[in-house]
Parts: sequence; C-alpha cells; structure tokens
Amino acid sequence: MVSVKTLDARWAAYKAIHREKGQAEAQRYYREEVWPLVREAWREHPRVPEEMPSFAASIHTLGRSPEATILAILGTRAARAGGAKHP
Repeated sequence: MVSVKTLDARWAAYKAIHREKGQAEAQRYYREEVWPLVREAWREHPRVPEEMPSFAASIHTLGRSPEATILAILGTRAARAGGAKHP
C-alpha cells in the first residue's frame, strides 16, 4: 500500500530536482519514481466517491500525456478499457 507520506516525499524530491537540476531530470524522476506510485495508489483506492457506479467499459480521448486518462480509467473502476486506431 502506498502511503501519503511516501507520495509527499517523492513529490517534494521532484520539486527539488526540478528547481536544482532542471526539467529534463525532473521529468525522468517523475516518470521513474513519482508516477508509478500515483498509479499504484489509484489502483488500490481510486480517489472518487464510493457511491460512483462501476462501468463495463471506459472510452477516453488521449492528449499528450496518458496520466489523466489512466487515472480516469482507474477512477471509473471499468472492467475493460480500450482504444480505437485512427486510419
């Protein structure tokens, strides 16, 4: 189980790296150290109201980054999520 304390520490480290070493190194740290914990935390316990129904499928559009879509899918507790290929 991912603790809030662990997430807070990783986020503080990310901000420090961004300030001290720049965006490229901060992005690497986020991708390797922060995002996996956020994703795991949402898998364990999505931050959505308990009374929200689950869905049989979840359809989302993607932007430049998949994080928001992944959290939305985990939040809907969908049994399945998929995408369509553009011709």
